[in-house]
Amino acid sequence: MFLVVNTTRQHLSLGDLKVVLTPSQSIDLDNVADRRIVEASPSVKKAIVAGYLKVVSKDSYLEKKSSGVDLEALREIVRQENGGKAMADLAQSISEIKKLISSIPAPQVVNVVQGTVPQAVLPEIAVAEPQAENLVAIHERVVARMASKMSSNMGQADAASADAGDMKKRLDELEGLI
Repeated sequence: MFLVVNTTRQHLSLGDLKVVLTPSQSIDLDNVADRRIVEASPSVKKAIVAGYLKVVSKDSYLEKKSSGVDLEALREIVRQENGGKAMADLAQSISEIKKLISSIPAPQVVNVVQGTVPQAVLPEIAVAEPQAENLVAIHERVVARMASKMSSNMGQADAASADAGDMKKRLDELEGLI
């Protein structure tokens, strides 16, 4: 508990905690934010130092955390209320779940080693070998489709004259070296 009171006659705003206190209002800051955040808050520190906030009650953070419920006492209370019936029902449910899990067949694992698979696992699959005529026809269609998508900036006659002119220049260079 971190109980503080606004000692001013005006509204007091603690901006980083998003709290506005009316005159003489008290508030438990542990309900607003975690204790570490409240203690690190610059607006709370300044308000306490300036006398705008008065700390009425502040317990230790560690005492607050360690004041947990005794689990054994809680279990005993549950056992007394249910008469042990809840534990028996739970044990029965667990045993039923175990039976269901054990009745599920285990999946078969197929080991594939160097591309071979045991024949017992896979049914026979007939693999059809393509005939040579079909392969030639497929190849012709693929080449025709590729050729139809290609385009060039030069015509066939332009390419031949460019090659001839380039070859003549190279021959002239070779003659000049000899």
